[in-house]
Amino acid sequence: MNTFLFTKDMVETLKRQAGGANTTYEVICAHIWRHTTKAREHLDDKKVGFVSVVNMRERIDPPLGKGYFGNALMFTIAVAKAGELKDEDLVVTAQRIHRSIRSCNSVKFYSWLHWLEIYGGDAIFERCLPNGARIGASSSHNFPIFKLNFGWGKPLACRIPSMDDVGKIVFFPGDDIHGNIDVLLTLPTHVMRRLESDDMFVNP
Repeated sequence: MNTFLFTKDMVETLKRQAGGANTTYEVICAHIWRHTTKAREHLDDKKVGFVSVVNMRERIDPPLGKGYFGNALMFTIAVAKAGELKDEDLVVTAQRIHRSIRSCNSVKFYSWLHWLEIYGGDAIFERCLPNGARIGASSSHNFPIFKLNFGWGKPLACRIPSMDDVGKIVFFPGDDIHGNIDVLLTLPTHVMRRLESDDMFVNP
């Protein structure tokens, strides 16, 4: 696992590269998806996927009440060929992720629940792309972590002690002042080394 800092300036650069029409989440995920695909050295015709965890509270009809306590989420996956990601502009990759998220509506959500009733939660990733060909994100840089105080003062940072899933991305706000974002990422050591040496990834 490694932590990459995306400064506010880096995020703004990525948004400009993507035409300014996509969210912070979409452009960072598109950037990571493209460069991890390159670092994994997939063949051009290999299908690769990006998995997003989508909050469905206000996407289903009627929306859940503000006082609803519990999870209301689903997984969605954007799929492309490795060669397409290597060649296309960031805006195209960001739109792939955007469309997969926008597709999450009531019909898709209740179909998802029906699917889980039949196959169970353990089958989610067994039936989609193999782990080496997918990457996925969870959490959010918008969570108000720095407003938490358990009596020890405000947090200095937020981390996960370990992540076992290869290709998992977790977002955290990078600080309480500058608008930076910390991105935790798990990849095999040899893939991570290629990613770290990719100047276009670490300095977009």
